[in-house]
Amino acid sequence: PCVVVDVHEVILAWHLPAVLSEERQRDLEEAARLLQPMLVVGSPQKHRSGKTIGRDDPSQFLSTEESKDFRGIVTLSPAWYQAGHEGPQFQPEISASLKPTNKRQEGRLCLRKIAETCAIINACMIVMHPALYEAGFEVIRDLRSKPDFYPVIMEWVSIFNGIQVIVNRRTKPHVDGHTRSPWYDVVCSVGPYTAAIFGLRKLGVYLAYPPGTLIALCGSFLEHEVPDFDGERICYAFFMRDAIHELLGKKSPGWMYRTQYINLHCSPPTTAPT
Repeated sequence: PCVVVDVHEVILAWHLPAVLSEERQRDLEEAARLLQPMLVVGSPQKHRSGKTIGRDDPSQFLSTEESKDFRGIVTLSPAWYQAGHEGPQFQPEISASLKPTNKRQEGRLCLRKIAETCAIINACMIVMHPALYEAGFEVIRDLRSKPDFYPVIMEWVSIFNGIQVIVNRRTKPHVDGHTRSPWYDVVCSVGPYTAAIFGLRKLGVYLAYPPGTLIALCGSFLEHEVPDFDGERICYAFFMRDAIHELLGKKSPGWMYRTQYINLHCSPPTTAPT
């Protein structure tokens, strides 16, 4: 285990290798397989530079033969803005993968399957970034007062307002959008794979990424990648959309500093008077 700390003592990333139990890992694998009918491998998009962009760029996924047709992405959220529909004139919605009107209910079955793991990640966030945990908790609590998000919001355990499930994809260097620099995303990886490295190339940091690993990082600030692996890999990415926090009037938590962590969790014991 390790943390990545900058010259200002900001904790930019936490690395917890193989921290999830085998039981938790099995639950995450089984939940992802429930989602197989919903997984999408999209069409390549082109930037003005001519480079292919987009997380669902098909060239990043294992081939159909390699993956046995188990590959793609699906996003789960109790309340988010559809692509291109952010702003005061729009309202957030339950993601299509979870809508009660969707004939396919695998998304909600997945939520139930991963509930305990979500609770574990919540507990990790209390230690890693208490202010971000509090903000996320308040957002989910407030959403539970809004009937538009029923019944999904009542089944949502995570303090993060979105979870992306990514199956059998190599990940190019990128930063995450629609969040804020001081906020952590959490990624965990499971499956029968080996030889995966989580790269923070611009820092010259390369982290072992075996099954069951949790990494929390400032994903919109740190460029990160998983360039390759052997076998079959499932990634769960937990994120917070800043637009939802803004909608509910939540104050944005700042950076987490090493000194804050020490003061909160490493204070010396009080000596009893003799």
